[in-house]
Amino acid sequence: MGGLGRQRSPNLGLVVKVAFLQGEHSQFGRIWCCTNPDIKQLTDAGGNQVTGIADFPGEWLQKLPPAANDSGANRVAKLQAA
Repeated sequence: MGGLGRQRSPNLGLVVKVAFLQGEHSQFGRIWCCTNPDIKQLTDAGGNQVTGIADFPGEWLQKLPPAANDSGANRVAKLQAA
């Protein structure tokens, strides 16, 4: 994985909800804005801070099957190492 944190990311394995397409990146392709109350981001001081929202490349996300009661409006993905 070419991103920050690599295999040490505190978000690895976290189930996130895809909110919207943030844009395109020349190296990582489509970037998706994702939410989960436990999402953490690296601070300038080098620690992790809970933000609840972050942008991830599509190749770092694994689409999960919809729940039986899901109308399709909720897109859920699990963050994985590429």
